[in-house]
This record gives sequence, C-alpha cells and structure tokens, in this order.
Amino acid sequence: MADGNPNELTLELRAEDWQKILESVRKNPKILFLSKTFRRLVAVRRAEKLNLPMLVKEVPENSILNTIPHNAVMMPKFLEAHSARLTNALVTIDPIFGRESEASILCIGPRNEMELFLLYGLGFAPANVKAIDLISNSPLISVGDMHAIPYPDSSFDAVLCGWTLSYSRKHQLAVDEMVRVCRPGGLIAVGLSYIPVGHEDRTLTESQGSICYDSLAPLLALFGSHAAEVPFRHEPLDKTRKGALMAVVRVSKT
Repeated sequence: MADGNPNELTLELRAEDWQKILESVRKNPKILFLSKTFRRLVAVRRAEKLNLPMLVKEVPENSILNTIPHNAVMMPKFLEAHSARLTNALVTIDPIFGRESEASILCIGPRNEMELFLLYGLGFAPANVKAIDLISNSPLISVGDMHAIPYPDSSFDAVLCGWTLSYSRKHQLAVDEMVRVCRPGGLIAVGLSYIPVGHEDRTLTESQGSICYDSLAPLLALFGSHAAEVPFRHEPLDKTRKGALMAVVRVSKT
C-alpha cells in the first residue's frame, strides 16, 4: 500500500520475485500474448520482417463489394476491435474450457495475426489454429471464402467468426458452412456490430446487400435445429449507439 491509502495498490516485488516471474514466462512465453500491446507489437514486427505481398482472393459474389478495399486499408492499422471480447467468452465454455491445448479452432476473417496470437495466449496450440480470410499477408492466414470453407466436414472443435459476417450477402450460406466444419457438440462464436437505424454505416452495409440485425434473434434463427443451445449471448444495453451483438452456439448435427 502507498501513503496509507487502502485504495491505492503498489507492487513491492523483490528481485527474486521478478526472477520467478521471468522463469514462469520462459516456461510459457505464449502468456505474453494476453497483453494486447504485446500482440500488436509482435504482429507489426512480423509484418515488417516478412514483408509478404498481400494475397487477395477475388471478391466472391456472396460478399459485399467493399470487403477488399475496406480491409486493405484497415489491415496495416492493426486494430483488434471487439474480437477479443468474443474470444474470451468462447474459452470459458465447455468443451473448450480446460482443454484449449488440444482443441482445434478455425478463425474466420482475422485480418491480421493479432486474433491468432490471442488464441495462442489463451492456450490453443498454434498447430491447431487455422485461419481464412479473403485478404492476407501472413503465412498463418490462408486466403479463403467463408461461404466455401476449404476444410472437410466436422474439422474443428470451435469456429470463431468475429465481425466478419457483415461482409456477407448470404448470411445463411456462411452460417451453414460454419456448422458443416464444426464437430457435433462443438462451439461457433459469432460477433458483429449492432448499428442503429439511420446510422451511415448501416446505410452502407444494407446498400451493398448485407444485413444489419437489431437483436440476436434473427441471427440465431440462421442456425435452426443445429443450435443445441446458446451458452453465451450479448446485446448492447444502449440501442441508440453502435454496439456488439455476440453469441456462442453449441452445435447439434443430429
């Protein structure tokens, strides 16, 4: 404590305490990825070092036209937005919780490596983390379309789709593909922006043929009988402002 103020906390660690911390990090350096600052720094440095050309898949007819231009501009900004909220919710739910190191997960539309680094920090083995996007400059992210996911049926224990579905003009097809590649009993985490009526972002999204949801109900309806349960859901309290719609669905394929 400092200056006798019980509400002010200071770290009074000794040299041997820091040594123990460093030893712990050496044993499991991936825990550094739990820091957003560290994730961003590593992503930026890797992009600089690799200096790979931006691979771009031709925009499929099922995606809005603004998909590639917008993400090409946003990629070098290394923004994480709300995706971390959805990812952190996902890992608290069975059967992922406690077995992250052995679980396989598909990340759809991560844009850059920061989303993948968070998964590593939360315990997922890099070899078990796959990612697809229409645009990529990373060897960790394959160029692919969420409307035709390039993996066999029942390939993953979890599918993470954070703030990507809004680029689709055929949400049902995209959700059907997520269900197809997710194993029975697995989890699909979907997040997208809630945009109030009249907002310019909603006007742009809908003018290009995508859908803006006012609640989770129509989004969850896309899963139909494949939604065994919804162990996590979130809607913004203030519907007059932009916010986050998030859900984690447990898949049933019976």
